[in-house]
Amino acid sequence: MEFKSPDDIQFESWAADEYSLTCGWMTWAYCSLIVRYRNYNTALRLDLQAEYKGEKSDGLTYAEMEPIMKAMDTRFVEFLAQIGTPSP
Repeated sequence: MEFKSPDDIQFESWAADEYSLTCGWMTWAYCSLIVRYRNYNTALRLDLQAEYKGEKSDGLTYAEMEPIMKAMDTRFVEFLAQIGTPSP
């Protein structure tokens, strides 16, 4: 299964400068969220509950993943607010 943006997750980061969310299958199923907040990069990989060509992968459902992604985004917003805007 190729990696692509999942239709079942409505996550959008309003704080990130850039982000990419893809899900697919490589040995097992997982979703990868890569986010850049200013000069801070973070990657979150969550195992996905799925079945592909008779193989099963244990993990989270899309519904379980979305709040985790939103919580990560919220924590980064709080962190950026604490450190303030960088000087030029």
